[in-house]
Amino acid sequence: MAQVEVGQCVAPGTPAVTLANDAVLEISVPLDSRDAGAWLEFGGVQSANDEAWFSTVTPVRCQIRWTEEPDKNQWTGTLARVERFDPMTRTVTVAVRVTGEEALSKNGGLPLVDGMFCTVEIPGKTMRQVYRLPRWAVTFESEVYLANAESRLERRIVEVLRSEEDEVYVSSGLDTGDLVIVTRLVSPLPNSSLEYTVEEGPETNS
Repeated sequence: MAQVEVGQCVAPGTPAVTLANDAVLEISVPLDSRDAGAWLEFGGVQSANDEAWFSTVTPVRCQIRWTEEPDKNQWTGTLARVERFDPMTRTVTVAVRVTGEEALSKNGGLPLVDGMFCTVEIPGKTMRQVYRLPRWAVTFESEVYLANAESRLERRIVEVLRSEEDEVYVSSGLDTGDLVIVTRLVSPLPNSSLEYTVEEGPETNS
């Protein structure tokens, strides 16, 4: 990328051109440090010279999408390493490496090049024995409302393992067969008599 024009007078040391090696691209992805610690897989191999730094991350395949046309322009890369930790924002930045071959579009879209704004999906640890609920079904106090065996409203405290977009994943506080109220309630009164319908849906306990 040229940074000066033909005939322009520049001072010594002024950058004239920036070169980018597209043979291997790296995307820097900032993550909340708590999410990084809870969900990234670390291989346990420490850095050289016994320095105090993150151990090697497990290389997993990542999905990359261009924010302008996410359905048409998609690529894959590999989680490579931890780049840095920012104590001010409490974020861990990881690098996702994309080879030149992987940067080519497989469906006629654009190639991945330096400067594109992208979203990156990084697979993490697998959640087991969790229940997926709409975010609005769980209160800020980590409570859910159930229809008990007597068709009355019951309030129960749960543990939220993870929240993302419009869904939360509950790890404890619910049992298989519990009927969770997913309709938004206004001023719910525990032990109130209920009339409800059960909607068939995908299995949420995995």
